[in-house]
Amino acid sequence: MSFANALEKDRRLRVLQHLAMVTDNSSNAEILLDVLNGLRITTNRDRIISTLTWLREAGMVTIEDHDSFLVVEATPRGVDVALGRDRHPGVRRPAPQG
Repeated sequence: MSFANALEKDRRLRVLQHLAMVTDNSSNAEILLDVLNGLRITTNRDRIISTLTWLREAGMVTIEDHDSFLVVEATPRGVDVALGRDRHPGVRRPAPQG
């Protein structure tokens, strides 16, 4: 697996983990962008949109377009993947909690 592929799998996991821990399992794309950059997972607006689109196509998030911002909500499957209760080959598996 390439570094870029591993980084994208991690980016997807981190988005899902953030959504799983916030109220209503939802956030907006700009906040998710700040979260990823705060974790030193370098991300720009185009990359976050691409990541969110991939997660939507995989059935792990829904996206509502409000013209000036996107609202993203984790689906039950997305929460399960974030918490390690389900797996998807395109998302890094979270580290075991101990």
